[in-house]
Amino acid sequence: MKVELHRVDMKVYGAWYTWPDGKGIYLAHRTPSQVYRKKTAWCLDRTTLEATIDRGIKYAGVAVRNRGKVEYYLTPVADFFGPHSFLNFDNPAQRGLPLSKFRVTPATLAANVNRAIRLR
Repeated sequence: MKVELHRVDMKVYGAWYTWPDGKGIYLAHRTPSQVYRKKTAWCLDRTTLEATIDRGIKYAGVAVRNRGKVEYYLTPVADFFGPHSFLNFDNPAQRGLPLSKFRVTPATLAANVNRAIRLR
């Protein structure tokens, strides 16, 4: 698996993960305190989402480190531009998606996601 870190001003915000068959995913690295509380959502930079699409990657998500464990929220990138998404008015450069609208959440398939992605 190829891993390319997403850095802004030397700070790592996430990474693009690509498998040898060309499939991939962008995962933003977050902590529970970084959730957008007004709408209980994860927000990602619009430019990062567009860069993910430009790379031919169809999926994006958030890897949340919580008390030594990593939890994953995954969805197609298109969902960040769909009817349930929103522009974060506190930071207009970001698109948000409510936690309930992610296709895979820690409560649904945590064990399967951990096995499939093997980021540990």
